[in-house]
Amino acid sequence: LKPFSYGEFQDSVMSVIRVKREPSQTNRILLEAQDLLNQDELTEAEALFLRVQAEAPQSARALHGLAQIARKQDKGEKAIELLKEAHSLNGDYVEALRDLIELLQLKGPVLDVMEYARKAHNLSPENPKYTLILAKTLLEKENFAESEAFFKKTIRLSPKLAQAYKGLGQLYLIQDDYESAMKNFEKSLDLDDNDVGTLNSLGTTYVKLGKFQDGITKYQAALRIKPNDARILFNLGYAKEKLNDVESARYYYRKALTLDPDFDKAKRRLAA
Repeated sequence: LKPFSYGEFQDSVMSVIRVKREPSQTNRILLEAQDLLNQDELTEAEALFLRVQAEAPQSARALHGLAQIARKQDKGEKAIELLKEAHSLNGDYVEALRDLIELLQLKGPVLDVMEYARKAHNLSPENPKYTLILAKTLLEKENFAESEAFFKKTIRLSPKLAQAYKGLGQLYLIQDDYESAMKNFEKSLDLDDNDVGTLNSLGTTYVKLGKFQDGITKYQAALRIKPNDARILFNLGYAKEKLNDVESARYYYRKALTLDPDFDKAKRRLAA
């Protein structure tokens, strides 16, 4: 899928061609195991991958296959350990690294995501997928300067990637740079006008800038897509309160509390 690193793409294609032209016995078994895995014949596939692992303990592809099986069996932690081992055996094996990062984003600690995303970035520095992951994880760890640099690099590599502008907007919003946040959220919406998170964040940015009606418009657009989001309902109530529309503010605070009775901030605003 575009955008991709051409060098990485070319290497992968040539590797496939070499294996297809003159497969070794090990490669024949691996190809058969992968075919079985693709058909969800997990028991048979696992037996072949284990056979390869017994004959060639340094086979990263066998470990990757076993990790894929573990993932299909909802054994995420086991899959992560197998993928880490595969990567340690072959640091250039992109498929295992890619799957490891994907799993860590779902289950792993942020620092692990960051570590392996850096490795993937070093292997494929022009791939915006990894610069974006690094930007997001660095933002989560409040490393704002490096996060900003990676968001900007992602935008240079892939100017139509809405998530990069959204992330950069969030970074500026955290830093109270509302004008910069607004510009990036607006650009993100130009590319993806149905992103609820961006609509909500842009609404908040407008409210911070005193553009209350513009904020209300964005919150209402977000609610049309996700009508039962307590956070957006609260934000809409707050914007209404800022316009001295007290009855509407009460209505939205109560509605937010109906959806989330433990929403302390909504309780406090309603009491006020």
